[in-house]
Amino acid sequence: MKTLNELQADKIELIHKLCESKNPADILKNIKIIEAQIAELKTKELLTKVNAEQGKKRELARLAWEAEQPTEDITTNDGSLHKVKSKKYPKLSAIPYVRIDFKDGYTTQLNINGEKFSMYKTQYEYQKPTKYTRPATFLEFLQLNSIESENIDGEDFAQFAKKLNEANSELEKAIETYKQAREKLNVSQMQYIGLVSQQDAHLYIYEAKTR
Repeated sequence: MKTLNELQADKIELIHKLCESKNPADILKNIKIIEAQIAELKTKELLTKVNAEQGKKRELARLAWEAEQPTEDITTNDGSLHKVKSKKYPKLSAIPYVRIDFKDGYTTQLNINGEKFSMYKTQYEYQKPTKYTRPATFLEFLQLNSIESENIDGEDFAQFAKKLNEANSELEKAIETYKQAREKLNVSQMQYIGLVSQQDAHLYIYEAKTR
């Protein structure tokens, strides 16, 4: 397969030909083919980047998961390990560039080389002590910290994007159906005379990235 730069150069060349062509249908078809190839290549590059980032986070997460969890404060003022107090926690003290957040008798968070890891699930109840629960498995620990457990496959991501697009289409149809029903009911008139109130509906639309 051609490189991204080569595909983009091909597209530009076809666009120039399109301006001079008397029969542009075939050229437009080829431009669409190239655009699809460009999108596919950008998606592959994005997945490669994301998988590499997630892989590095998994490695650091493994260090955090396997390290001892002190129930005493062994930190200095800046959150780094106290040289003497940390000696009885060899796995923890062996982690480079580690910082600790200690709260309520728990090591609640580890910061390893700039990456932060929550060590416990927290449950808050009014006027009750915070409840800290350690994840039962490494997989649950990864989920707690929003880290993928394995690399994302290209086909799996394509299926995800397809289903997301389908959900977005259904939302657009539902919004259009609501608009039509609102117009039939003459809602604006009922609002004008004071029988209908208006409220903001907050909704985020999500799209799968391709770059």
